[in-house]
Amino acid sequence: MKNFLVTGLSLLFVLLSAFGLHASVYLVGPGNTYETIQSAIDAAVAAGGDNFIKIRSGTYDEAISVDSSMNSGSLVLSGGWDAFFISQSTDPESTVVNPSATTTWAGSAASFSHSAGSVRLEYLSITGGHGGGYGGGVYAGLGGDASLRLEHCIIRDNTDSGGKGGGAFIQLLANASLNMWDCSIRQNTESADLYDLEGGGLVIELFDAASLMMSRCAVVDNHLESTVTPHGVKGGGLMLLVRENSVATIEDSRFASNTMGSLSGDKNGSQAFIIVAEDSGAPHFEARRNRFVSSSTVSSSSELELYLNGTVDPEVSDSCISGGSGVGVLATVDTGSSLILNNLTVTGVTGRSVEVTTTGLPSLISLTNSIFWANGTDTPSLTTGALSSGNLTGVDPLFVAPAREDYSLQTGSPAIDIGDNSPAGGLSARDLDGLERLIGSAVDAGASEWGGLFADGFETEDMRYWDAVAP
Repeated sequence: MKNFLVTGLSLLFVLLSAFGLHASVYLVGPGNTYETIQSAIDAAVAAGGDNFIKIRSGTYDEAISVDSSMNSGSLVLSGGWDAFFISQSTDPESTVVNPSATTTWAGSAASFSHSAGSVRLEYLSITGGHGGGYGGGVYAGLGGDASLRLEHCIIRDNTDSGGKGGGAFIQLLANASLNMWDCSIRQNTESADLYDLEGGGLVIELFDAASLMMSRCAVVDNHLESTVTPHGVKGGGLMLLVRENSVATIEDSRFASNTMGSLSGDKNGSQAFIIVAEDSGAPHFEARRNRFVSSSTVSSSSELELYLNGTVDPEVSDSCISGGSGVGVLATVDTGSSLILNNLTVTGVTGRSVEVTTTGLPSLISLTNSIFWANGTDTPSLTTGALSSGNLTGVDPLFVAPAREDYSLQTGSPAIDIGDNSPAGGLSARDLDGLERLIGSAVDAGASEWGGLFADGFETEDMRYWDAVAP
């Protein structure tokens, strides 16, 4: 018992150290001072400063909100705590915010509009929201230097009927920031009798100098459907808008089995639709080490789609696009825009592997070190003057186990050591599996680098491979 208590106190010390040793702690749960999460939020915001809310495991039949009265300091909403608030479960499903637990709730399950300061959620599930336009599960509208961080959270089984974000709608202005780490956005639905719908899973809009970091997240099994014909829908999983001087990075994440309705109309980006627009600024978008996976038979224009406007330079690298009933990667490029695609694996789509169209004269189109195999049409369609090197097109790359979505390379693969070591944008440090990008005399084509004897990292003490494949 003594060791257990010490462990709990040590954990609390670490948590407090993460946001200030002088933070006030609020305890939420049956029989405590605060029996609802919202009552603790209200007390913490009124007190100001740095605050840590420990939430006992259970289901909370309430919607939660942090409004503009929070204009400084920090607030952490931490789920999974036991009845004594000593030990913590790291399963987000142990602590559930569900405003529809007993009676259907009309509105987002969680809302954030703090004008400054930082809010962090951890080990929480957010469900049961029914939005009317902007985010079924989560709504956030942030400006100034406000920040929102979601860690080890689940946003699931929410709906929206107004046009944007079945699971979440998040809009950032000025210098606001969003960080999502190890989150799951799943089984949410955006459905309405409107022509233009966005984001079955989530919609994120960045303006001014806002920033996004999404890492190790899963956006899966979300649905986007318009009930009018014809219609235009964008982003079955994710709809992302990056404008002005904002910056967005998506890495080590999975977008899978997101779907769109079967009624006739335009369906763009069944897994993700990305818009990068200059608007007198210099926005930047990077996607690296991501998987875009579809098994849908509903026809769509693309699995991953990018629309570039103005002088922008997005990069997509070390990623795999597999399955689906459209083009693997579809990009529309404007005058002055650049698009860099490095080390992609595109396989199993019914349409063309990659298709780039232009609305003007682009600055640079580069497609290098990629594999195109078993698609409706393997050969990419690029603009005149595009750079293309180190690719393996229409030749069996000898994937290890494509039926299990393992598109790494077998010994003897023709994709090994055929790449360009100096592509536009440069080589990444790591491949899709987190292993070194360059092993051997030349980089391999495709998202995964063949490592030979040391591919599993065992002899080099690099255990990331084992973390990735462990059950």
